[in-house]
Amino acid sequence: MIPKFSKKRNICFRFIMFILAGVAFTITLIVAITGGGLFTILGIPISITRTRRPFVYGLVALMIECIASIHRNPLYTAQSYLSRQKIIYILILLLIPIFILQFGYFLTPEDNVFWDLDEEDGIGTYYAGLLLFIVGSIIYNIYCIEKRKTESKVNGWLPVLILFWAISIEELLAIHGRIPGYLNDIGLFSFSMPRWYWVFFLAPFAVIIIIFMAKFFFQKFRKYKNVLILAVISLALWIVAYFSEMLMGTNLNSQIQISIEEGVELLGTSFFGLTFLLYLRIILKRGNV
Repeated sequence: MIPKFSKKRNICFRFIMFILAGVAFTITLIVAITGGGLFTILGIPISITRTRRPFVYGLVALMIECIASIHRNPLYTAQSYLSRQKIIYILILLLIPIFILQFGYFLTPEDNVFWDLDEEDGIGTYYAGLLLFIVGSIIYNIYCIEKRKTESKVNGWLPVLILFWAISIEELLAIHGRIPGYLNDIGLFSFSMPRWYWVFFLAPFAVIIIIFMAKFFFQKFRKYKNVLILAVISLALWIVAYFSEMLMGTNLNSQIQISIEEGVELLGTSFFGLTFLLYLRIILKRGNV
């Protein structure tokens, strides 16, 4: 899967990716503080008014760096350390940001973009994208370790990795929410569809993903009861979050609806992180990594 470079070239390539990621995140911060505007880079005028796009570029650079460095990288070191801690401590660490986001959302005015969980440029969107990236990196580290140890069904991790990293990018670009509007614009349907109708259009793909993940996780985790239970809880939370989008079609208070949908989604991703960290602990204990 990964082209083999010399150690010197590998370090150079990773350094370049870190620099590109750093530049992208710096631009994100500048635009967030100043509101963006027209910039000139090497004489080329570039208009940047939204923070999401440079942030996505930074994440993509980190994804490439993660793949290029196999599993010997700062993320691997941090994850292997974290996986050795007590489960309750890891869970608390994962839950704290969710509680902060929820409190910020309810305690600030509704027009506060920073804390709005449904706002594309809100802090919740960036945290969700970053969390999905980190969980994906855990999956990649597991894949690399099992690949080296010639474990069975190891390639099944790749679709799971692609899913998490793809959702990470999609979460920031919010493409799914634009599907109904696009279909309305091209006149495919004779009636105007609300934004949340994307749930129906993506439902077949969601079913395929759920079936694949359920089957793969059972095959991988059936010998480890605690890991399997956490995987089931994680997948169940994601399913609830997916269909909770339909609450937008009810009379439920919009703020409560958004809080439920975004909160459950983040909770599911956090539990996936806990699941994979626990499994990482198990395979690290086997030795010969």
